[in-house]
Amino acid sequence: MKNVTHELNFDGFEYPGTEIDLFSKASNLFTMRLRNGKTLHYEVDADKAETFKAWLLHHNVIDVKDSSRTK
Repeated sequence: MKNVTHELNFDGFEYPGTEIDLFSKASNLFTMRLRNGKTLHYEVDADKAETFKAWLLHHNVIDVKDSSRTK
């Protein structure tokens, strides 16, 4: 089984990880800001929420709720 976090695109999500600047997660709903300034909301199946979050983090997308990140 391949590791989906290393893929440029997440199955069912239209944007590559390189186009996303930051995100916030509430349960299985993600709010993201793209590098072009556009904000979008994406609801993932509950059983894939942690995998999607890991994919975002793998692509260095900032988790705005992560208090350990540096400013």
